[in-house]
Amino acid sequence: MKKMSNIDLILIFLIGLSYTALITFFSPFANNEYLDGIFLFLIFIASGYSLLAVIYPDKYINELLKKPVLLLMLSAFLTMSVSVILKYSPLLMQTNLLIVVLSSLSMILSLIAYHRRKEILKPLKVQPVSPVADKSPQEKVMSYRQSLDKTTETIDQGRLKSVPKDPVKEKVEKKSVPPKKLSFTTNTPLDILVIIILSVLSLVTVSIPLLNNSIVKTILAGLFIFIIPGYLLMTLLFPGKESLEVIERWGLSVIISLALTSVIGIILFYTPLGINLSSILMIIGIISIILSAVAYIRVIKVPPSQRFSFKS
Repeated sequence: MKKMSNIDLILIFLIGLSYTALITFFSPFANNEYLDGIFLFLIFIASGYSLLAVIYPDKYINELLKKPVLLLMLSAFLTMSVSVILKYSPLLMQTNLLIVVLSSLSMILSLIAYHRRKEILKPLKVQPVSPVADKSPQEKVMSYRQSLDKTTETIDQGRLKSVPKDPVKEKVEKKSVPPKKLSFTTNTPLDILVIIILSVLSLVTVSIPLLNNSIVKTILAGLFIFIIPGYLLMTLLFPGKESLEVIERWGLSVIISLALTSVIGIILFYTPLGINLSSILMIIGIISIILSAVAYIRVIKVPPSQRFSFKS
């Protein structure tokens, strides 16, 4: 592998370090709105880029920038996560503090990415090959006899393979083997079938008071809030296993699921249902059933060997 420059990671580290130094040692810059706006934009992009560099340590800046959607989603995920943590912490939510925390996180991620790149680019140690000692005449004769025996055995095996089969026996064998038919188990995408069952179970759980207060509801809520809607959308858009890398598919599934849950929560806030776990689970369950039906139509057109599944 060719030598990879780490100028992008060094730049991210310097951006985070420079903002922290400015607001720490130079008080006039502590409450500068223009400076905060510029650095917030830079750190927003830098945080997602540094996490992307950790995920793909073998790719350089020109390859990482070819994933703009994933970069922006990772940046939004990190920024939203830090914002929520600061809001419910004693420190409270402040722009300066948000930039400092994101800067620190970006610097840590850039160091991790730098270390991972170094591990990948570490040259392989070649074991020295010891020189072969000269063989004695007796050993040469034995080696020649062994090679001759192997050659004879290979020729005999080739003759045995070339012997034609009995045509009558071959016809009987062909008739005895039934033709392979496309059955329900081989043609049905099992992951979508499992998600449909879970979606129906979520609606039943919300409707029945006994299950509404059980741990089943909590487990289903975790699956539907963090994974299932995004996974269905990724399956709908990219039904083939070669369309996306596994880590991209699962990462986008989590980010999209969280984003969808946030949008549903905002909408429910202005409705009579209000924001609660039951209403969110019910809406996501209905959306998942609809997405499952559309994803099933998309996936069924792809050969089973080329589909993405949980085992990929």
